Amino acid sequence: MRNKEFDTDMDIRFKEVLNNWAAGGSLSQEYSNKLKKNVKKMSRMEEKKKKPLLIWISSTAAAAVLLFAVLVMNVPEVRIWAAENIPIINRYISEWTEIEKGWQWAEEHDMFQEVLVSTTDKGYTLNIHKVLADPIKTTVFYSLEGSSPKAVYFNEILFNGSKFNTGMGARGDIMDGVYVGSMEFDPLPENSGMLTLILDSVKDIKGNWQVSFSVTREPLSQLTRSVLIDKKFEVPTGLITVEELRLAPTQTELIITFHGEFHGPDLSSRFVTLSLDGKEVESRGGGGQGALQEDGTWKEQYQVHFQPLEGLSHDSVVTIGLSGLLYYEGKTFVPFKGDRFSQSPDGRRVEIIEFDTNNEKGKAVISVEVDEKNPDPFLMSYWQVIDDKGSIHLTEFPRITGQSETTARFVLPGEEPEEIQERSWEIHWELPEGRTAAALINMGYWAYDDIGTVILEIPPNILE
Repeated sequence: MRNKEFDTDMDIRFKEVLNNWAAGGSLSQEYSNKLKKNVKKMSRMEEKKKKPLLIWISSTAAAAVLLFAVLVMNVPEVRIWAAENIPIINRYISEWTEIEKGWQWAEEHDMFQEVLVSTTDKGYTLNIHKVLADPIKTTVFYSLEGSSPKAVYFNEILFNGSKFNTGMGARGDIMDGVYVGSMEFDPLPENSGMLTLILDSVKDIKGNWQVSFSVTREPLSQLTRSVLIDKKFEVPTGLITVEELRLAPTQTELIITFHGEFHGPDLSSRFVTLSLDGKEVESRGGGGQGALQEDGTWKEQYQVHFQPLEGLSHDSVVTIGLSGLLYYEGKTFVPFKGDRFSQSPDGRRVEIIEFDTNNEKGKAVISVEVDEKNPDPFLMSYWQVIDDKGSIHLTEFPRITGQSETTARFVLPGEEPEEIQERSWEIHWELPEGRTAAALINMGYWAYDDIGTVILEIPPNILE
């Protein structure tokens, strides 16, 4: 029902201004911030069952847009209009700002770059709406229109005509029949340039969707600070160095390196923690890149990402908790005769539960005790077969066949049985003619370890 406080003339003018705004596809940051502030205020009032006082303002175009911020939560017709016309990408971003604090900061400080380019092929329209670029990551916000749209993954990402992307993460959802999502990848190689996104298929439909547009990370690069750490930890296979903490208003990055023997440790975001004044900062994931050196050693760099450090001050204490999976040398030997089970050097039960060794092309299914921190205790491709002559042969790359929970087999008197996790892998091999498999062997294993802690006091110049 129409609110009785509006006359027909005001209602017509109001809708005209809103539709003009929607057609333009954007709203100034000043008005956008006022809209957001008032919507939140009205929402709180509605929750408390209070009726806000509507203060009439003039019916100019600017006033009508401002008035929308006051009315959107209280007039049904305006609320319906908002759902239909507020740019869908803004609604998507708003839904994630409770988790992505960097997006919230960018929204409040006008750091999203408006793009608004699109391309259509085979009945699907790809729209690029915004970009958020800092020295740590680049995030592209897009939508896909068409029949039953789904997430897309760009086949190529170019900067100034050259490939540069090495890692990609994505999220999204269907909103009003349109797929709305965000794609996150490496930081731009330079402060400013031309970004090109190339997509050659949507679901199973081949096509050509290519867009190019200018981007910059200059504003957020100027606001990003680095704290050099250079804290070293010795581990069995080499040296881990906590190198640097990078502080952007939109996110935080921890740089860690490893140099040593092959098999750098697993220092993924599920193991490395960051706390500010005793409160753990939410993780945003991470990645790493490694390379074999000319001298036969292995170098790897890890980037672990967190939400921005909100509330950082001169008195703040930042704590880095470093743990992970380390690789150790140690033999696990499981025979095909007898009980067909063994224990790894760290005490895990390994059992052959199915096998076929009647000919040169054999196979076996092994079951391994695992836990939440270490779901893959072995380099599975390192399983080898010992034949009846004592020779060792490589196996094909195994595949996971199942996962189940069972009760621990051995407990001390008076203790409750523990729930343990088991995973199984199927292993295949091919032996020389006339040979049969006698045992499986693996010469190493992964084990979880607490590596150490780094406590930082932020230098005063970082906050200037």
